[in-house]
Amino acid sequence: MKYLFVGDIHNHDYMFNDIYRLDKEYDFNRIILFGDYVDDWNTDNHKSLETLNTAINMKQNMQDKVTLLLGNHELSYLGYPCSGHKSELEDVVRQKLEENIDLFDFYTSVECNDKDYVCTHAGLTNGYIENFLGGKDNWCYILNSFSKAKLRNLLPFTVSSYIRGR
Repeated sequence: MKYLFVGDIHNHDYMFNDIYRLDKEYDFNRIILFGDYVDDWNTDNHKSLETLNTAINMKQNMQDKVTLLLGNHELSYLGYPCSGHKSELEDVVRQKLEENIDLFDFYTSVECNDKDYVCTHAGLTNGYIENFLGGKDNWCYILNSFSKAKLRNLLPFTVSSYIRGR
């Protein structure tokens, strides 16, 4: 299996051209974008909506290949205590995220060399798995249940980002 992992895009939508070019060259089995599509200190604020739309269109056009993870910047537009949104775009970005929430995930897993790896925007610490997800034997079940009702279950994931940052 061939994977392409793409970190924070932050309004740099030229990266999507690179993703398409690399996929054409290497024919990845999966492309995983790790969130933070929106917000950047050095670009026009309205670029956030354009970049978010580009990510959503990529997912819609490559449904089985592309995974869009939520980052802390997307969570901030959904009303959760994370870093950085632009208040003048709050309503329009939140609406776009809510309308397309089923295209986004909190996490995904990949198999590489007979091992499973969990991919998230900010990662999961052992302490978070033990204290919030019921330990190593239970965490996959709990994460799967979170994914089924995404908007209702955002708070535990924002707590994860907050705890990890301390």
